[in-house]
Amino acid sequence: SWVGGGRKAAAEAPDDGGKLVWHGRRTAYTWDYRGAIAIYTEGIARHRAFAPLYRHRGHRHLSVRQFDAAIADLEAAEREAVRNARDVIAEHVRHGMPIDLNHRLEIVDGDGTILKVVRFGDCVYFKH
Repeated sequence: SWVGGGRKAAAEAPDDGGKLVWHGRRTAYTWDYRGAIAIYTEGIARHRAFAPLYRHRGHRHLSVRQFDAAIADLEAAEREAVRNARDVIAEHVRHGMPIDLNHRLEIVDGDGTILKVVRFGDCVYFKH
């Protein structure tokens, strides 16, 4: 089945949070929102810093009208996304790699409205 394919892909690559996201999405497409929430919860237990799992679980909490849980997950998604961006910058700094700090991280809602923008400054080159 289509959902079973997502389950199989996620099981074959347990270190790939993206496959868990797709498994949850495929489950939600069948109107099984609580099943999708369970998949994302399992994924978060294994991939605590993977922001898309929080974001997708937050959206499914909205689907079942669990607004406080949705807000908590969407805030966690924002926190992890910013932390991950900072980690990428730090890794580039450690290796003396060029960084374009003009890149922006946009937090958007479902209709594409920008809720928050995080900017990282000017284009610089770090060298130790």
